[in-house]
Amino acid sequence: MKLFNLSALAAVLASSVLLSACNSGESNTDTLIAEADSSISNPDQWLKYENLATQIKQNHNSASFSELATQASNLTRLSTELLPQFIEQNAECKEYLTVAMDSVETMFSLTLEQIESDYHADGKLPAMNDVKCYHAKDLLVHPATVAVIAKKLPESTESREMILDEISEVLEHLKQVQHASVQK
Repeated sequence: MKLFNLSALAAVLASSVLLSACNSGESNTDTLIAEADSSISNPDQWLKYENLATQIKQNHNSASFSELATQASNLTRLSTELLPQFIEQNAECKEYLTVAMDSVETMFSLTLEQIESDYHADGKLPAMNDVKCYHAKDLLVHPATVAVIAKKLPESTESREMILDEISEVLEHLKQVQHASVQK
């Protein structure tokens, strides 16, 4: 599945680049974006994201909450590797998505109410009026919300339904991001 042109796909960096960015004093997000055209790309990362989201959706009733939390955390972190590709083609989203990406660890520590108000409803994010930026942000926020639900709420039918709703939204937002990227 081709989602982005090669220069945008180049934004997916090896983990060693992420580690070197941490040591350089630059933010990881700025480094990912700045080195997008010179890095080795992995076009399968978007498919990996979709497959992991689909796996969570399929297993939401049977997997342990510990497993769901781990998978959702992995999906959230994977989104931070993919969103710089989106930013490369949609520069108007850079500030908005950078704040969201830089807030991942904070999101994991929030209550469900806090993540809803601060990141779903954009309480802690810069103003944004472009719907495609919202869709991209939600590739990060919804899986982070699944992780919060799985870590902090009791294992129940209601909690599992919440997980299903969140991960279903992830897949819908992914379609919108793919659509926005193909139209570029």
